[in-house]
Amino acid sequence: MHSPAPQPASPTPDARAIRHAYRTVRAQAGPAQAITVLHIGAEHTAVATGQGDTEAATLVLNMGARATARAFFRRSPPTPLEMENAIASVEDEVVRVQPLLPPGSALWSIDPVVRDIALMAGVAPGAGMV
Repeated sequence: MHSPAPQPASPTPDARAIRHAYRTVRAQAGPAQAITVLHIGAEHTAVATGQGDTEAATLVLNMGARATARAFFRRSPPTPLEMENAIASVEDEVVRVQPLLPPGSALWSIDPVVRDIALMAGVAPGAGMV
């Protein structure tokens, strides 16, 4: 008796979302530009990068907006030490992306939360914000 071959695991919601975001951005960025697309989720952050119609690499990181807040922030507002610890943890996770990036890749996001952060940082509102 033979058991069926194992099936590959289905992509996580974050992996599906970042692949969709990559295709959306690719249509706007044009075919020649290397792009890296960022999706910050509640529990995970996902990145897709490449130069073609489909992403060359995707990575789901073990950090998200709510997960980071839950893990590090005990006070409101957070203390400087809580902020520093959260930053160090995020940096440790983000460095995993660097080897995947094509040279000259432009960072994109279609996340409303990233747009809100850009607005708070003083970026002028618009359909496409740089």
